[in-house]
Amino acid sequence: MICPNCATELSDFARFCANCGQAQKEDTPFPEVEYETCEIAWNQVLPAQGKKKKPSKEFFVGNFYFWARVVGPKGTYSTGQTPEIPFTVKNHDPSNEQTVELLNALLKELESGGWEPVGKGETWFSYQFRRMIQAAEKQ
Repeated sequence: MICPNCATELSDFARFCANCGQAQKEDTPFPEVEYETCEIAWNQVLPAQGKKKKPSKEFFVGNFYFWARVVGPKGTYSTGQTPEIPFTVKNHDPSNEQTVELLNALLKELESGGWEPVGKGETWFSYQFRRMIQAAEKQ
C-alpha cells in the first residue's frame, strides 16, 4: 500500500503513515497474529543393548542432549539440538562450561532463526521462545 499523501510504501495493515502521519483507510483489518512456542528440553540416549557399561557411581548411563521442542499448528517437532553429551551428574549441571557452551550455541541458533526469547521454564536449561507464524505456515 502507498500513502496517498507522501507516496511512502506502507504495510497493507498500516492505519497511519510512518513518514507523514496521514491516516490510512479506516477499514484496514489488523492481521491475526499467532505464535508457535519453543522450549529447551533434554533427552537421554541409552547405550545400545549388548554394549554394557560398567557400573558407576552415576545414577544414569548413556548420553543426553538438549533439544528445541516446538508446539504449533504443525504439532510438536524439533527445530534443533545439541550434540550428545556423556551423562554424568557433572555434565548435567549448569556449572559445567562445556554443557553450557553447547546449550548457548543452540539458543543462539534459535534466535538467528527468528525465535524470540520470552522467559524460562522450571529447570535451569528450559529457555522459552516464540515465533510469529506466517500465513503460509498455518496451512
